[in-house]
Amino acid sequence: MVLYAPGHPSRTSRSVGIENSSRPYLPVSRNTQGLLRSAFTEAHFNLGHAQFEVGNPTNAVVHYQHAIDSNPEFMQAYYNLGHILLVSGKPHQAVDQLQHAAGLAPSSADVRYLLANAFMLDQQIDLALEQYVEVIALRPEQPRYRYNFGVALSHKGQLHTAATEFRAAIQLNHNYVAARNGLAHALIGLPERKLKQAQEALDTIELAANLTDHENLPVLQTLASAHAAVGDFQQAVSIAERAMKLAEIQSATPATMAQIRKQCEQYLAQIGTPQVDVNSTPQ
Repeated sequence: MVLYAPGHPSRTSRSVGIENSSRPYLPVSRNTQGLLRSAFTEAHFNLGHAQFEVGNPTNAVVHYQHAIDSNPEFMQAYYNLGHILLVSGKPHQAVDQLQHAAGLAPSSADVRYLLANAFMLDQQIDLALEQYVEVIALRPEQPRYRYNFGVALSHKGQLHTAATEFRAAIQLNHNYVAARNGLAHALIGLPERKLKQAQEALDTIELAANLTDHENLPVLQTLASAHAAVGDFQQAVSIAERAMKLAEIQSATPATMAQIRKQCEQYLAQIGTPQVDVNSTPQ
């Protein structure tokens, strides 16, 4: 029997994405008070933070830029400005600011992690990979660094290596739902996947589903795919139908609804079929 795999192995599902849980603000510490240089610099730096806190990112950008103009070596201002641009949906502009910050603080894991995420969101995957390697070397105990590295590797189609990173993240945090979803998705997508790997994917994602009370839509989609991967299409259909109901409750996008509907239809078509095309299912 040919094992079942959802989607092309070199592509990453919308259900697996980076976690941009970086520090939203770098303050000026006692050791870096000299960066303020003047009351003008300090005022704009503090106003930038205050404006962002009250939901005025446009004004925050202006103030941080004034602080940088006053002191071009003000790393924290570059970082905070880069963070605001990134969460405002401007990753390319964020990259420019964060590269300045990384040049001023090459050993800062916070800076390199945010820069890696900015490269990812700007679709510069190779550069993101380089930064994730650096940040993991600086802070190997952080599970989210290993997870995002796994996501980047998945985008490059390096699913075996991605699975290794997702496992490392899970070892650091056993209940890391996103990493479990990433690992299961990578294992299911392996073009040469064996039944043992499909079963590992199922075991991995079942715990994630339990941890989220079966109310996490991406996890349910991967759980359905995992059941299909081991040949249990009846259960795959049942879970896909549950995902469809959850998607309706959560007002999911039309694209997500169509994706789940197509999944369900293809699982239904495979019930009772002795051989399954490994590339017949959407991600």
